Amino acid sequence: LLALAYEKNKDLEKALSCYQHVLKLRKLMFGEMSLQVGNIYASLSNLHRRMDDHAQSLGWNKRAIAIYTKLYEDSKIENSNGKGNSQNYNVQRHLIGSLQNQGGLYVQMNEIERSISTYLRVVEQQVSFLGEDHPDVARTLNVLGDLYMAKKCYSEARASFNRALKL
Repeated sequence: LLALAYEKNKDLEKALSCYQHVLKLRKLMFGEMSLQVGNIYASLSNLHRRMDDHAQSLGWNKRAIAIYTKLYEDSKIENSNGKGNSQNYNVQRHLIGSLQNQGGLYVQMNEIERSISTYLRVVEQQVSFLGEDHPDVARTLNVLGDLYMAKKCYSEARASFNRALKL
């Protein structure tokens, strides 16, 4: 929480130092491939984005996505074996959020093709997690439509917007 307080007060260097310290502790306590470490990676990504260091932000975000993806895949295996996984909800929520952040980072970096690819993955995860007719799916489809428009891919944009309207 101290890192977040520094971040809110725009003391980003102190926030960075705190997050790095917390990261070391969480790795010791929970292991590298834990939700807690993934969440710190995501926080570091957001902090670097605020610092306008998109390359660092993207690197931390990719680490978070790798952890969330692994945890999600593990939870699917556990659930298929009849074991419920109470973390599944949080893992999917964090995975979708980090994918959305990655898509936004690619937009900021003017890498529209990568952004589209990432937002397509967001839609896939949202449909799997929330269902086809969830408002979040419609919002992401609208983002995709805007990205297709920016690329002058009008038929894809129209398809994305129409799909969103049907929800």
